[in-house]
Amino acid sequence: DGKNVSETGYYMVTNISELETFSEVYQTTQKYEDYDTVPVEGGTEQVLVGTAYIPKGFRVATSSMTKKIANGLVIEDEIGNQYVWIPVKDVIYDEKTVVGEGYKPMVRYQEGYNTSSENQYFEGIRYNFSGTTSTRATTNYTIGSSSYREPSLVTGSEANYSWVFTAGNNYDATNYISLNELGIDSPSKMGTYINGKFSEMVQSIVKYGGYYVGRYETSLYTAEGQNSTNGTVVKTVSNQTPMAGVDWYKMYLTQDSNYQDNPYYESESVISSMIWGSQWDAMLNFILEGADKDKVTERTGNHTGTRSITGQYGNDIMNNIFDLSSNVREWTQEANGTLYRTDRGGYFSIDSAKSASMRDIYGPSNVSSAVLGSRISLYLK
Repeated sequence: DGKNVSETGYYMVTNISELETFSEVYQTTQKYEDYDTVPVEGGTEQVLVGTAYIPKGFRVATSSMTKKIANGLVIEDEIGNQYVWIPVKDVIYDEKTVVGEGYKPMVRYQEGYNTSSENQYFEGIRYNFSGTTSTRATTNYTIGSSSYREPSLVTGSEANYSWVFTAGNNYDATNYISLNELGIDSPSKMGTYINGKFSEMVQSIVKYGGYYVGRYETSLYTAEGQNSTNGTVVKTVSNQTPMAGVDWYKMYLTQDSNYQDNPYYESESVISSMIWGSQWDAMLNFILEGADKDKVTERTGNHTGTRSITGQYGNDIMNNIFDLSSNVREWTQEANGTLYRTDRGGYFSIDSAKSASMRDIYGPSNVSSAVLGSRISLYLK
């Protein structure tokens, strides 16, 4: 228009080598095989290096940077939500192999349960991260202990370090009412529900060899499509404000696919939920195997002092997953003590040194204006 003219030098040239592209939508859930070309005598050979499963109703990445499992295989649903496949080589601890490099199980059987039990109940295994390594936490982080544990209720009572409700009149003991739309009408029902969902998640990972995590921090939308804290529809998309300013219970409810406003309500292929602490650790253990391993314990991304829209910081991308080290902390289902749920990762504070591997705790009724968000996980039926 003759007015908006840049002076010489006030511009930047960007060379785009490749755009992200996707396949057609899968009409059935199908196995995805990832091959690499390796040199052999007299030429090259295609070798299978990984497998994943693409759910019905999703499309899979076809670009070089997003189609490789080792780099973070990306899928997208029909409305644009994106997820990254997290392969899990060892799911259930065998109770005899030394946990270390090459063997990092995700869960173990709860006390009193085993492979021959009628019900298969599990508890998460916690990992500590340092540099580019992780080690199993040596303290007894199990159901029944006061420290980090899952699945478990948080009721304000030291007599209730389990998913079985026995005592307490705080947090889950009263706020279960926020989850009525999931059929939860008592603290006992809430405990049974979360334990059942944990077992369901583990059994899916055993069957399929992995699960999906939201590529972006979860955002909330109204039914009209407005990005808003008042919304009830969750998305995992770029360039949107991640949800914050609501309590753990609303974040849990809206990310659960049994909730009628959830995009996977009555889905034939997938189940969604707030990410579990053991899923977060499995995700980081996967990242430690690849090119982005240095970032797991580094302070990267948004540290401007203000929450940003999702996916804006190129140095906070790990295996195609955005904002693990910054932007908002991300609430998980892991419990701590009598009063707390666990959040993971770093956030936007100018001074904070927190990284993707960090754990912190807040009361689940806490409503932070900007600090606490979450991330959705997805597993196959």
